[in-house]
Amino acid sequence: MALNQAVVIAEDDSDILEILSAILQGADFKVYSAADGIAAFDIVQKQKDVVLLITDIIMPEGEGLELIRKTRGFRGEIKIIAVSGGGIGDKSTYLELAKRLSADDCIEKPFDSKTVLETVQRVMARPSKVK
Repeated sequence: MALNQAVVIAEDDSDILEILSAILQGADFKVYSAADGIAAFDIVQKQKDVVLLITDIIMPEGEGLELIRKTRGFRGEIKIIAVSGGGIGDKSTYLELAKRLSADDCIEKPFDSKTVLETVQRVMARPSKVK
């Protein structure tokens, strides 16, 4: 699916980060992992092979909504998938905000590998939002 393409995964839960990494490596993506939005944006800035960002919304350092906004401003062609299990509010509220900030799609936690792969395939098949 993804020869010579890389994904950045921003997720503060190490178990979920490991699961997402394994799913995407299995789909032939090169995976860059980040425990927060600050580290993820640093990777986006430095690694030119990144074509996809998968970000949790609620993280203690550099939350996902800000990461989406910054990534769109820096490299608008990168596809973005937001992931959320909720927080103080309903998870659908966070995911709706992510879509308004131009996330290409969203995945609710808990998820399975089939849902992740189908979402990634769907997003990667679409034209970029920004050229």
